[in-house]
Amino acid sequence: MNSFDIEFRQRVSKIPFHGLGLSVDVYSPDVFDLTEQLEEQALSYGYLEMFKADQLALQEVRHRNPSTYLEYHADGLWVTQPDWEISYRYHDELTIAMNHLRQLGCSWLNHECATKQIAGHSFGTYLPPVFSEASAHVTAVNVRSAQRLFDKRFEDHALPSPLFLLETPPLTFFAIGEVSYADFFRFLAEACSCGFVLDIGHIWTVYRYTGAWQGSSIEDFLEGLLRAFPLERVVQVHIAGLGFHPAVLRQDQRHRCPPNWLDSHDSPIPDVLFRMLNQVLAHPRLINVRGVALEVDTKAISCIIQEFRRLGEQCTAWEQEQRRKLADAIDHDPVSREVSIAEAPRHFPQDPQLEIQYRHYVEMLTQCTSDSTFPQTNLLSTVDPTGLNVYRQDYLPYEIFEWGGKFQEMFPATMQALASLGGGCEGLFCFWYSHPHSFSEPYDFFLVKVHYFVEFIRVEYPECLTLAVQEAADLRDGYVLACQARSSQNRP
Repeated sequence: MNSFDIEFRQRVSKIPFHGLGLSVDVYSPDVFDLTEQLEEQALSYGYLEMFKADQLALQEVRHRNPSTYLEYHADGLWVTQPDWEISYRYHDELTIAMNHLRQLGCSWLNHECATKQIAGHSFGTYLPPVFSEASAHVTAVNVRSAQRLFDKRFEDHALPSPLFLLETPPLTFFAIGEVSYADFFRFLAEACSCGFVLDIGHIWTVYRYTGAWQGSSIEDFLEGLLRAFPLERVVQVHIAGLGFHPAVLRQDQRHRCPPNWLDSHDSPIPDVLFRMLNQVLAHPRLINVRGVALEVDTKAISCIIQEFRRLGEQCTAWEQEQRRKLADAIDHDPVSREVSIAEAPRHFPQDPQLEIQYRHYVEMLTQCTSDSTFPQTNLLSTVDPTGLNVYRQDYLPYEIFEWGGKFQEMFPATMQALASLGGGCEGLFCFWYSHPHSFSEPYDFFLVKVHYFVEFIRVEYPECLTLAVQEAADLRDGYVLACQARSSQNRP
């Protein structure tokens, strides 16, 4: 046990057992409608993990749930990135997160071990890190920096400083890097005191998109992953739906492979994930879990009720046993309530080429940038070319042109003007990924889309710029009003 393990044990010992809960959005579905219907069905929950939202909305959640454990699922903290503290407004994002943590009275902050921005390039959904030892060390340094800020901010708070948790990321058709998924988290655990969230559906995507399905059953694969994973660091377990993407074939019949499922919170939870959950919860090294959450943002309430009932029926015995084990552990192996901060150098030895590797990562995904300074890395040799091609030919263009709003609907007048000139926005994709940009505001993919459309028009169709600028201003104003309206609808 190293000094980071000791620090983790001291931190996690302050977190009470939460039991079964839900990881939810304030708005979709409406969290108050959801909890009301759960109570009508006599389905009790131990906690709610709230996704990042407007502070007034989160304040109302705390007001209406004065005695419920509330935890926080953050977004926008790109701790996997080597330039996080230089290229991104990391301090602003951390300040927002800390304000939300105080508002809710949280024991932990959960964030995907993934990013939506790399080297100034923005994506709509999470991308996993480069799976390498150097990448794990950079992530650990950034998490340690964030945890120290939490500690300083919460010195005068009645509750302990929230523990930073990293969630195992989903794979979207591919993985990249030289070490295994489990070893990456082992390297993280050796270099910082954070906890982990083990997401069952995300683990299934590892089985599917690393090609592990070709050589083993899901049960054998999971057994091997759990054997290598630092399970003692797992504080929470997530289970959520898996679903198909509208732009991608559902299954490659040529190879009889598993379905092309992706992480999809609005989709039903397949039976295989409930079986995997049983296998995970039965593992003897899973000793520090404080909660198991059904992740349900964007899902229909009727489906949530059905799945949460099943989760309760499946996990009641585990919940009772875990509660007893934690009580016995506190009685027989008390941990110092004073956290001993592990001493380590601010900068671990790391590969100086990591930032260049991440730029190469973007080039591999988009094929829209060209940089002669890229080293001859082995990144491409670690990626399944079939999955990579699906991502960059089908998934990513859909993300740019369809997800979060179609440009024809966002900029109707500008698009009509382009059509009259015989033009269109087909070239926007490569324009987007050929022009890295550092944004002054916290990450918001809708606003990123607005920015890049206007810049594309500025360069390629300047005669339409006045129209585009006006429509962009209308979109931004309407977006602000919509966000304010969503916030106010949750207040009495």
